[in-house]
Amino acid sequence: IDTVFHTAGIAKVSAPLTDIFPANVQSTINLLDCMPGARFIFTSSSTVYGNGHAKIEFDEYDKLLPTSAYGASKVACESFIDAYTRLGKINGVSLRLCANVGPGATHGLLKDLIQKVKSDSPTLELFGEAPGSIKPFIHVDDTVRAMIWFAEENHKGGAYNVCPKDTLTVSQVADLVMEELGVKKEKVWLGDA
Repeated sequence: IDTVFHTAGIAKVSAPLTDIFPANVQSTINLLDCMPGARFIFTSSSTVYGNGHAKIEFDEYDKLLPTSAYGASKVACESFIDAYTRLGKINGVSLRLCANVGPGATHGLLKDLIQKVKSDSPTLELFGEAPGSIKPFIHVDDTVRAMIWFAEENHKGGAYNVCPKDTLTVSQVADLVMEELGVKKEKVWLGDA
């Protein structure tokens, strides 16, 4: 096997550590052990930076402060990939992805908003306080292009952000979804749940 694109694992930030550790960390170690010499592209996450930062745009050299078991699992996987790369067992890189959008999404803000806008409810209930959290979004096609580019380049180890520089609030995303679906609903903010 020449190249491995490791995208498997539990992608739910709120999942418990007892589920996340075997699915994310142990499975990554298992793959690393059976892929000697392979180019190893790992899909990490911007959650490695946590919620403790006062900024939205991150640099790869920013401190890692995961605030969930999911984020911590990504940091652990990145560390194993770096170690295996330094030991010469693989040639790996970790790509820190932000919120992906596009066809086939199984979870996430956009999928939830589409379901809520299409529902019979006369209002659009949103978590948090207006205008909601702010984050970058990237189309899955751009993510795949980045993954292929890193597979073809010869970077030896390291972690790289794969995120656009622009951001949207939850309120802005909700407005875009309603506009696209031709539905207008009053936004009701539920606070932190």
